[in-house]
Amino acid sequence: MTPTRSCAGPGGGGIIRRWRAAVTTGAVALGRRKYNCSTREVPIRVRPDWVCEVLSPSNSRNDLFKKLRTYQRCKVPHYWIVDPETETLMVYRWTTEGYLLVLAAEREDRVRPEPFDAIVLKVGALFDDDEDEEERQR
Repeated sequence: MTPTRSCAGPGGGGIIRRWRAAVTTGAVALGRRKYNCSTREVPIRVRPDWVCEVLSPSNSRNDLFKKLRTYQRCKVPHYWIVDPETETLMVYRWTTEGYLLVLAAEREDRVRPEPFDAIVLKVGALFDDDEDEEERQR
């Protein structure tokens, strides 16, 4: 599995995407530190500032336990879990005691999730809700 990279992330950082079987499952990571995007080194050896794990129905145990422990051991500051089956978003913040749940949201919620709390996120947009269509109907 070769990660794809984008060097044009917010704040001068980069976005690293790793997909398993489909666009709807996998992990997305964002880091503010600069890294060499032309390297083919796998695994990428830069700790991301944020990881979003989209649960895979066939592998959610690995996503929820093994990966969480790995991210916690690596002190990834922000960890999101998006569950397409329950249409929920869980947002965790790293602390010295372990991950702290700071937000639990459902599809119809509008939230300001860390570390992107400067914007309002409609959770349904994570599940293909068309926010523009909803706004036009109001």
